[in-house]
Amino acid sequence: MREIVSDDLDLESMRSKITSLYSEIADMKNKIGEYYWRIFTLNGQCDPAISELFEGIERRAGEIEGLELEVQIIEDGIDKLIQPPVTI
Repeated sequence: MREIVSDDLDLESMRSKITSLYSEIADMKNKIGEYYWRIFTLNGQCDPAISELFEGIERRAGEIEGLELEVQIIEDGIDKLIQPPVTI
């Protein structure tokens, strides 16, 4: 039973991290939008320096993917532990 409680805490921690990473990505996307809007309104060109934000988004998206997979694996394991036995 302690294992299930521990897994629940781990799941909540991972879900919280996922939410935080999504928020960071949204902030970076806003910065990209603001940057491109300024460049576009000034001269219609874009600077390669924006690639840092793209790379940050890609890193966080990869981290989200890994955490979501871990959450799914844990949830699948918990489901198997708490399912009632099948009787025939």
